Amino acid sequence: YRDILKHGSEEAVGEFNSFNGEWLLKMVTARDTIRDERQGIIGAWKLISCLLSKSDITWVPLSVAEMVRVSGNIGLKLSDSDFSRYHKKNDFKGKISDDVLFAGFKDGRLYLLPVEVKTGSANFKKAHGQAKALREYLVDGLFGPRTLEGKIYRSLFVRQILMQIEKYELYEVFPSDYFNGILDYRENWLRGEYFVSELEDYPDSFVVAHLKGETHFETKCSTEDGIGRIELPISYLDSLLKTPRTALQERLEEENYLNIREDFFLGSQNDNTEPQENQGVDVNNDSNPKLLLGEKESLIQALATSSNEEPEEASVDDSLADPDGNLTVQFGTNVKDNEPVFWEPTNTSKVLNPNTAIIGTMGTGKTQFTKSLVTQLVRNQDRNVDGKPIGILILDYKADYIKEDFVKATNAKVLELHKLPFNPFALFGNKPMLPVHTASQFRTTITKAFGLGNKQQNKINSLVLEAYENEGIARNDSGTWNKPAPTLNDVWRVFQAQDKVEEDSLYAALDQLITFEIFEPDNTKTQSLYDMIEGVTVINLSGYDEIIQNLVVALVLDIFFAQMHQKGSSKIEGAHRQLTKFILVDEADNFMKQEFPGLRKLLKEGREFGVGTILSTQELTHFKTTNNDYSGYILSWVVHKVSSIKSQDVKSLFNASTKDECDRLMSTIRELDKHFSLYVDGEKHVSKIKDLAFWELHNLQDG
Repeated sequence: YRDILKHGSEEAVGEFNSFNGEWLLKMVTARDTIRDERQGIIGAWKLISCLLSKSDITWVPLSVAEMVRVSGNIGLKLSDSDFSRYHKKNDFKGKISDDVLFAGFKDGRLYLLPVEVKTGSANFKKAHGQAKALREYLVDGLFGPRTLEGKIYRSLFVRQILMQIEKYELYEVFPSDYFNGILDYRENWLRGEYFVSELEDYPDSFVVAHLKGETHFETKCSTEDGIGRIELPISYLDSLLKTPRTALQERLEEENYLNIREDFFLGSQNDNTEPQENQGVDVNNDSNPKLLLGEKESLIQALATSSNEEPEEASVDDSLADPDGNLTVQFGTNVKDNEPVFWEPTNTSKVLNPNTAIIGTMGTGKTQFTKSLVTQLVRNQDRNVDGKPIGILILDYKADYIKEDFVKATNAKVLELHKLPFNPFALFGNKPMLPVHTASQFRTTITKAFGLGNKQQNKINSLVLEAYENEGIARNDSGTWNKPAPTLNDVWRVFQAQDKVEEDSLYAALDQLITFEIFEPDNTKTQSLYDMIEGVTVINLSGYDEIIQNLVVALVLDIFFAQMHQKGSSKIEGAHRQLTKFILVDEADNFMKQEFPGLRKLLKEGREFGVGTILSTQELTHFKTTNNDYSGYILSWVVHKVSSIKSQDVKSLFNASTKDECDRLMSTIRELDKHFSLYVDGEKHVSKIKDLAFWELHNLQDG
């Protein structure tokens, strides 16, 4: 039976057998769905038993299937069950729960707590109805009435309880003295003169659901109409089954790894009343108050730190990194099991390309996450293929990456939008008519940025080609292409030298670029943009007009793309591709909607050259524009709380197949706390994680 249960312990067999031995026998031939269902019930009674363990009430878990529906298990007639609804079929109709009943005994009072269990999926409306119907049947139909019939039922019920206790004692499921509160007064209980009572400020019944599917990221607890609901990812079920009940109780008390709501732990150190036999509350007498168990105290310290507080610093644990020494970045910890979640940007078996999107509205922890990612790339770059250093260029729209702590941690070099030391007209490569291609590329970019008309487009193209000729560079003579290329100032001089200078949109565009001295005017002081990106380089775009910002970003991507091709493909070792550069575009939404071609080309082709693009933005919807769907080129997604969500975006990004999954994902995204996110990896697996934020990294001052 250990092999059948696949949990490898005597305790697991004993806990199953003592609860419902008939089920254990039938596990040998049962279908997978039946096995899952029954194991789900076993896991649920153990969980609820632990939640009740600190109460001064003695609780006995029972299989309702054995108690109420004996005929369904051992072939007896329905009428042979003392508690079968056959005897009250005209009074209580509708489907009742047949899973778990907890019977609690204290001071001449009986407390009944039904537990309906669902495994795989759950219709919660139906489950709530079943749990409620079972409680009403037992309380109103069997044990509650102050009649001779009710007294007989209460007496018979204690007989069943005593037989159940014998099973638990035989298999040592509970501590040796656990049932003394019942056994020491068995004669009194057997008289059936006790009362049915209710718990104060605690659910009347529970629904426990072990839910399959990647969209069930963590435990969810709620209360509705007196029914407590616990939704658990099915990945937790294995630990519930294989951990002995006593050890499970200790673990829940120490760490609450299941993240059960605090008030679902029933306990009362303030309730010091002595047992009083035959003193109870009749639930059928409205004049009697409910039993007051006392205020519940918190037994468990919540694992998750409040989203409004910053937890203690955490570090990247080298012992948890890739044992083969490959490059990894710890994104955070999985909320299910508190295990670290790693991104492996060089591992093509995990991610075919290193392109990454980081989404989240202001104040959600998006920038802290991104800074952590970049810092770890810098610190761990010696694990890159061949230990090659990684250059990272950050296009910073909001001055988030020029702050002292980040600059110090990454040894970043910050460039302002003044005399940027690279030339947009520099020639790279040996493509035929290269000056014409470079001029055309500049024309396309400045046209999109400033909205130039056809006349202005033709003019700027002619001006650039004339500037090349003035420097002795012929469009059809590659031997001249190694001469110093003209700068933007040279193009401006050509523009000003025209017989008639029209102050049109082109004039306005060039005038802004020249006035602000965006690019270095002296071509002897410029260098290759690609080679300039060593370590972390930040271009601070903040404080400038959006048009200028987008133009600079577009030109940078155009230049980088051309120079990237000249460097050739990056090295591959087995499943790992060497990384060379990363481009991070912060707050990229305004840029993406302009549909500059350089971004799409870089996302599409960067992988071959070991280049990854990181796009940080506030909404999922930003990745689809009129003519482009950038999401198709991105494999790794980190989604923080966002306000604008479309079901179609959620469906495609998270590979959700049903409306319920989409709705659940959208609800989860809207409710994410600060520094929490959904991580979609290259294989479309979804995890809810607690981010490893930048400020949590140790020794920032050491860089």
